[in-house]
Amino acid sequence: MLASGFVKLYPGNPKDFIDEWTLGLNFRKITIDQSERDILGKLSKRPEIDYYDYYDVSFDHVSHQNNDTASRLTALKELDRLIGKLWVAIQASSRGEETALILLSDHGFNSDEKVYSQGYNLVRMLASRAGGGHHVITKRRLMLDYSIKGIYPLVPLITSTSDESYYLRGQGYEYPTALVDFDGNERSSIHLRDSDLNMLQILLQQLRHEKLLPEIKTVAADAFFDILDRNRADWRQTVEQLGEELDALHRWIEANQKVVAAHPRKFGPDDIALGVDKEARRIASLTDIAVKTEADFRKYSSTLRNLLVLRRETFNARKVAIKDVIAPGAMGDSNSVHQIQNYVAGLAPEGLTLNANQELDLERSFVRVNYFDLLHSQKVRNNVQAGVSNRPVDFVAVRLPLDSVADALSADLKPTADPIWLFAGTEKQALLLSRENAEGLRSYRYLPVAELRQDASGKTTFQIKDWAEGLPLKYFEDDNFAIPASVRASWLNEWHSEIEWLNASHKSVYANAIIGLNEHLGRHPVFDAGDKDVSPDDKLIRRFRQRQRHLTEPDLLILANNHWNFDVRGFNPGGNHGSFFRVSTNSTFMIAGGARTGIPRGLAVEQAYDSMSFMPTILRLMGKIDEENQPNAEMRERGFRKFPGGVIKEIIASVK
Repeated sequence: MLASGFVKLYPGNPKDFIDEWTLGLNFRKITIDQSERDILGKLSKRPEIDYYDYYDVSFDHVSHQNNDTASRLTALKELDRLIGKLWVAIQASSRGEETALILLSDHGFNSDEKVYSQGYNLVRMLASRAGGGHHVITKRRLMLDYSIKGIYPLVPLITSTSDESYYLRGQGYEYPTALVDFDGNERSSIHLRDSDLNMLQILLQQLRHEKLLPEIKTVAADAFFDILDRNRADWRQTVEQLGEELDALHRWIEANQKVVAAHPRKFGPDDIALGVDKEARRIASLTDIAVKTEADFRKYSSTLRNLLVLRRETFNARKVAIKDVIAPGAMGDSNSVHQIQNYVAGLAPEGLTLNANQELDLERSFVRVNYFDLLHSQKVRNNVQAGVSNRPVDFVAVRLPLDSVADALSADLKPTADPIWLFAGTEKQALLLSRENAEGLRSYRYLPVAELRQDASGKTTFQIKDWAEGLPLKYFEDDNFAIPASVRASWLNEWHSEIEWLNASHKSVYANAIIGLNEHLGRHPVFDAGDKDVSPDDKLIRRFRQRQRHLTEPDLLILANNHWNFDVRGFNPGGNHGSFFRVSTNSTFMIAGGARTGIPRGLAVEQAYDSMSFMPTILRLMGKIDEENQPNAEMRERGFRKFPGGVIKEIIASVK
């Protein structure tokens, strides 16, 4: 597609080509325009193709850059032109009577002609001394930095090094310590390197220093091993389980390498028509990815094993190379709330310090950052727009382990899944609780709290508060929250199902935030634990895939205040999306079909639905899932399991 799209950039006439080159070739639409040509060209010529997919970012791009109606209307007219062409082509095709055209936007757009969206640079904040002096990885160049390297159309890793690093100056490419969502818009996710790894590396650096006093060296070594011993059992289990998983993955690789080797060099027309060539390339690509994945994880496992074999009795820091025991590029385990509230960013200015008991004073010896307080305190001085807050951060959300709060909640507040903590200041906090009953039905509860703290053991304490204005999501004071003000507090003090929350909140400023935050931060199993007839190796590989999934989970989800954004590429003045604001989440869903599809004409659905309803609705129309959202035999064979969400009942009922 890239090759064909690039060729089509050439207008055909040399003079026109010079004009295009002078003005700038439209590389952004290479794949979009080529998809349009492919679909329109094949609809009538390839009736055996059941499904076409077209994705267009033109309106999104225009709206990020411009907040005027005229620019966005021009983009919509272009989309309307394309939809008309596709509909005509569908009706003219041999399968027009049984074909459906489905339109879906993935989000809404927070744009106002009277407001320029404001940008806040989380990367630079993290790289500053106050932010921890982090070397930060993103997947976009920071603020449109110029690159003389060749064009790479996919997503390279970009490291923004910090000159203010406390202990890793000049080592940003070896030891990045923060990962930032590359295109945050109205939200951004941050993953910080394990605070304990930071302490181990700082202590090891100090212990290797010749000028460290002997009495300091002894207690520093004790502190090093105290931290290591605190993590030893978990890290040993990681090494052991990774070994089992990677051995199973290696056997999978060997089996698939034989399959790849047996593939023909060229495929005939019949195989190409059936997609056999594409399946062969898919297997080859997956095998190549697995080979690299195995190598990377074995290297990490070896480094972790080297760390675990260190012993107090025989320890000599001068003989230990840091890169052999602390893996470059590795972020380690996720940080607990306690660690994020007391994050170790570097060595204190006065260096390693002893306490009254002549032990290492862990509080005074290290620079620590409370990222909840730090993010909440960010504000600007030069905001000249009256309708825009001078604080870029609305609130911060994290998942809390269920067992850390269980003792602090009464029986009627007990959740069955990890709660979500929302932080908008010391006194403005909330816990989003969720639970599942015996029938598998999930309900949610919003609990106002304050002063939540977690100690080193993981125990979490907080104060339960009454409802008041200014709490995260601001439902209590929102005029568009569907529950009358006279009974709102009592309604909010009860458990409610997803549909009850959606009906109550979908017209409010924060729309589906209760459901969305739980979906975003909740842990979702990659595979169905109830699957039977799974081979031992498949079980190990599934466990490994779940491990990979957990490694992608951020420490912090940061939500921007209205008309603020965190886009590191270049702050979008026109508007943004990504938050749980209604204007950002309100999506368009339209469907039209030929006579044999049964899709009604002119039906308008008034009931609010969550985006999780899209796939079940389409698959039910196709006969691919049953009334319980369970896939048919064909889809189950392909690895699909029960789909979350409910169908859009009005459409399903009309088709029946």
